[in-house]
Amino acid sequence: MLFSFALCLSFLLTIHAVLAPGIILFDTMLVLASLLVVAERQLRLNHRQDDGVITSNWAGCIVGPGDGGFSSITGAFTAVANISGRPASAATAWVGINSEESLFQAGVDLVVSANDTHQYNAWVEWYPAGATFFPEIKVSGEDRIKVTLNVTSTTSGIVTIRNLSNGQKLTQIVTNPSAPLSPVDSMRAEWIVEDFMDFADADTYFANFGTVTFTDAVAIVHGEGSKTPADASASICNIGKNETVLTSVSIDGSSLAITRL
Repeated sequence: MLFSFALCLSFLLTIHAVLAPGIILFDTMLVLASLLVVAERQLRLNHRQDDGVITSNWAGCIVGPGDGGFSSITGAFTAVANISGRPASAATAWVGINSEESLFQAGVDLVVSANDTHQYNAWVEWYPAGATFFPEIKVSGEDRIKVTLNVTSTTSGIVTIRNLSNGQKLTQIVTNPSAPLSPVDSMRAEWIVEDFMDFADADTYFANFGTVTFTDAVAIVHGEGSKTPADASASICNIGKNETVLTSVSIDGSSLAITRL
């Protein structure tokens, strides 16, 4: 997967340099190339430290497990307008519910294209299956996005993505019979900004997104009320590469701020 991305990006850069530097088509090709790696969004743990864990690709907060499992999770965030980095660098903001073998998640990719333009792509995924994108949900910089996942069974759920700024809303049933959210008591809920371009322990394509703040961050537990990032079960994770920590996380009740350092 990652090897394929490197070859594809190299090819596209060569075509761009030879044919027409700066053409709009290059923006589209870079976005398509960046999306080649989104199928692998699982947590890659590097090591633990006193205030949480260091991973190569996740920054944010994980809560749980909860007795009886989680029935839903919600989080709202702003699609950052001032993301920066080299063309094809990216990050993605999402909420999710996972178990030992699978992960139900949805969010928005933040992608830097050529000429300092940006692409925002709404998606849902039930890992290990690949992502489904929602081009009908139009997202621009500074739009407020709210994502809700409802778990209807261990193999099915409902995703709702709302653009609170333009009024758009999408609701879709998602299933994955081959990857159930089980055992139920192992389920955890998370609010994450991810380096989904993670490869070779480098931060070359991890966009500078400033700060992404999740608000109204609540996960509902079957028979146990709710959990927020401030819950006693919460664990903070940050992204680190080459012995350098690249993010910081702060929590205030049902709000969670993730900052790119």
